[in-house]
Amino acid sequence: MSVTCSGCRGLLFSLTDICFYSKDEKICLIVKPELATLMEASSIKVEKDKDCFRARCRSCSNNVGCQIPYGPNGAKYIALGTEKVVICDVILKRRDRWKEKVNVHPFSTICTRDEKSFHGVAQTINTEVAPSRKKKIAPLTLANYDIDFEWKHLLRTKVPRRAQVEAYLEALQRDCIVVMPTGFGKTLIASMVMRKLSQLNPTKVAVMIVDRIPLVFQQAKAIEMDTGVRIDSMPINTRDLEDLV
Repeated sequence: MSVTCSGCRGLLFSLTDICFYSKDEKICLIVKPELATLMEASSIKVEKDKDCFRARCRSCSNNVGCQIPYGPNGAKYIALGTEKVVICDVILKRRDRWKEKVNVHPFSTICTRDEKSFHGVAQTINTEVAPSRKKKIAPLTLANYDIDFEWKHLLRTKVPRRAQVEAYLEALQRDCIVVMPTGFGKTLIASMVMRKLSQLNPTKVAVMIVDRIPLVFQQAKAIEMDTGVRIDSMPINTRDLEDLV
């Protein structure tokens, strides 16, 4: 009763090392979160691959799944691909879905967890807002002095064009929408504004929202390269979680 790599057929886990994870009517097969560190030290390795973290077989480096942050409160787990692992000698295909297999032998012998039992012990998730002392939120500090409008020290190597500098100065003074054709440097303007406002408001966080997952990583990389500021990428995908592995 084991889980093997579809590449080299080497042993990865026993059935007690994995579980189905049910969330929002979607089901993934995952390594039990409390055993992930142990598994990473023995049978698999997690490596960054372009814009995601791949779980690979330690013996042949075959991709067996993906580490994704969709557990309770953003907890990470290693989701296994249907065609990338072999369970009890049953070989599946990419088009197969774990949701269709959860009640079929031998998969029915694998336990199922949800958000409350994600870590192996049923937990009560408190959705009520506990009474607390409301902390006053400091107002946003905008550019007020000549030095606040300086831009030459904001970028590492790039030199903005006149139109970009004008848009940057305008954005520091009032809400505005910058309309430019693709490739004319809107991201650079946003990078300058975010870095300047972060300097003026060191206790606050600047957030950029984009409408597609690839843009999350593309924009984060561009801002980091332009400004040298560390950026945290937070992709949120509404597709079936199994499509990620």
